Amino acid sequence: MYNISFFSYKGGAGRTTLSFNTMSYLIQKLKPTAENPIILIDLDIDSKGISFLLDRISAVNTIQVLKNEIEVEACDPAKIPISNHPFFKSLAQVGSAFGLDEKDDGAVLFISAKATNGDNNYLNNTNNFDGAGIGLGGLSELCERYNCKALVMDTPAGEQLASDAAISISDVVVTVLRITKQFRQGTFEYLKTRSKRYEGKKFIIVPNAVPKIDGINSNIISNIFSKMQSALDSLSNANIINHYFIQEERGINEIQLFKINEVNLYNESKFRELTNDEKEAIVKFNKLAELILKNE
Repeated sequence: MYNISFFSYKGGAGRTTLSFNTMSYLIQKLKPTAENPIILIDLDIDSKGISFLLDRISAVNTIQVLKNEIEVEACDPAKIPISNHPFFKSLAQVGSAFGLDEKDDGAVLFISAKATNGDNNYLNNTNNFDGAGIGLGGLSELCERYNCKALVMDTPAGEQLASDAAISISDVVVTVLRITKQFRQGTFEYLKTRSKRYEGKKFIIVPNAVPKIDGINSNIISNIFSKMQSALDSLSNANIINHYFIQEERGINEIQLFKINEVNLYNESKFRELTNDEKEAIVKFNKLAELILKNE
C-alpha cells in the first residue's frame, strides 16, 4: 500500500488542485475496487480545499481521525469484510468525481474535513500532536490490513501538526511550490531545518502553476532544483525524484481555467475539447502519477 501526501510549505501553491487532478491518474494505474479502495483524506482543517471541491461530507471527519476519537484498530478481514466494516462504511464514496463510473463510486473513499453536524472544533494545543500521530498511524495500519491500494493525504500548509503527522507516515511526499522567491526560499529553509525527519522517504519536488515566460523560467527551475538538492543532501537515505519535472518539463504549467474554476480535467475532457494549456497539464498529471508509483 502507498502512503502519499501532497504538501506545500506555504498556502496558495495549488496543492489541492494538483492532488485533485493527479488522483484520476493514480486511480487509472492502481485500479482500485470497492474491495481494495483508495482512501483520500482532507487534513486541511482550516482550509478544507478538497472537501469543497468534492462537496461531499463523510460520517467520520478528519478531526475525529486526528484526535483518535474513532476506533480504527486492525480487524480481521476474513471475519469482517471491508463492506461490513463500520469505519469504511462511514466514508463518502467519491470514485465518480475522478472519472470512474457511478457503479464504481466505492473504489475511492473520502474522509472530509467538514463535519456532518457543522461543528468543526479545532484540535486543542494540549493533545493534537499525539492525537494526530496516533490517529493517522492507526488509519494507515487499518488501510494496509484491508489491502487498500493507497492512503492519499491532502495536507495543510507548513509546519502544522497534521502535515507533520502525514509526512511522518508517508512513503512519498509530493512537495508543491510556486516559482516565486517566497516559495523557493521558504520551502528550502523548511526542508533544510526539518530534513532529518524525512530520511528514507521519496520526495517529488513539483513547481506548480508555472507561467510561460521565455528566457526566465528555465533559470528559476534550475535554481529550485539546486536549492532543494542542497537542502536534503544531508540525508543518507532520501530520494529526491525531481529530475523530470524540474530539468525537462519545467514544472506543471499554468492553467487559465483554474483561476476561475478548479475542475478535474480528466472528467472535463469527456465533455469538451480541452485547451492547449489543459492538454499539456493532463500529460504532466499523468507523469506525476507515474513518478509517485515508480519503484526505485
